Amino acid sequence: MKILNTEQIRAADAYTIAHEPIASIDLMERASASFVEHWLEAFDRKFPASFLILCGMGNNGGDGLAIARILTHRGFEVVVGIIRTRPLGSPDFEINLERLQKCAVPIYDIANAEDLPSPPHADTFIIDALLGSGLDRPLTGLFQELVTKINTWPQPKIAVDIASGLLAEQAMQGATAVEVDYTYTFQSPKLAFVLPENHRYVGDWHVLDIGLHAGFLNELDSGYHYLSHAFVRGLLKPRHPFAHKGDFGKVVLMAGAIGKIGAAMLAGKGCLAAGAGLTTMHIPSCGYLPIQTALPELMVSLSQEEEIIADLPEGLQEYDAVGIGPGMGVKDRTASALHQLLLTWDGPMV
Repeated sequence: MKILNTEQIRAADAYTIAHEPIASIDLMERASASFVEHWLEAFDRKFPASFLILCGMGNNGGDGLAIARILTHRGFEVVVGIIRTRPLGSPDFEINLERLQKCAVPIYDIANAEDLPSPPHADTFIIDALLGSGLDRPLTGLFQELVTKINTWPQPKIAVDIASGLLAEQAMQGATAVEVDYTYTFQSPKLAFVLPENHRYVGDWHVLDIGLHAGFLNELDSGYHYLSHAFVRGLLKPRHPFAHKGDFGKVVLMAGAIGKIGAAMLAGKGCLAAGAGLTTMHIPSCGYLPIQTALPELMVSLSQEEEIIADLPEGLQEYDAVGIGPGMGVKDRTASALHQLLLTWDGPMV
């Protein structure tokens, strides 16, 4: 799955609008409907939930207004707060505001932090549709005050596309952003989602396919990709019912030292799970009993040393691949064995 930047997503939006063709307001409706459907699927509420939806005046706020209308039509209790920073919002925001005003939804204009309506119930979901992915600088002023107050609420929070205050391609460095529990983003994950500093502003994130032009997306270049479960499952090739371990390669894994045999054991499990066929562990003698007990399907080659690996396994050239490193430590004789392997082995190696 490509991780696209905000400029690429904007370009994909524009291309889709021009070539599908579809009006931008209808593309917004598609995204908002997808948001609601995925929420319903994920939470499967058996009781009426309520929502406080906080909207800016850009297209992210327009998404929030459309979501409010769709949820209202589904029978949920909805309250909307609009942060008024200018007389008019984006064109699509204004269209969705006019549509929402025809519904029986309380709408509050917010000019300062004191105007911010409190969540009506303990189980109210807070939907953050304040700013979206177009933000290019840290929050200040009114938005910083609002987000600081929102973060004091215990209710679960959901970001529309991206948490307000979070920069789409950067790690947070002491700035302010909504600390969300869930993020429903559109079409592509943001680089910010996979940076560890940002986890508190991302929560559990999900990508919603809103039908942007597939051909255009395929042509976009990205330096970053996210591996999905579906992609990884596709790498697993079906095996013949009469196949055996000798059909799937011979691997030797050099790992472990005294006190670190657990690392070797985990690496051995990983090697098997990855699909290696005939797998041998080359370990110090102290690891023989735990490895043979925990992983009886592995074969074992013992180093001449009791506590460290200090040599190479016999018949090295008979293997198809070599793994080396987990839990080996940094003893001089272990380093010499690694050096010898680098000089000797010319096949695939991890």
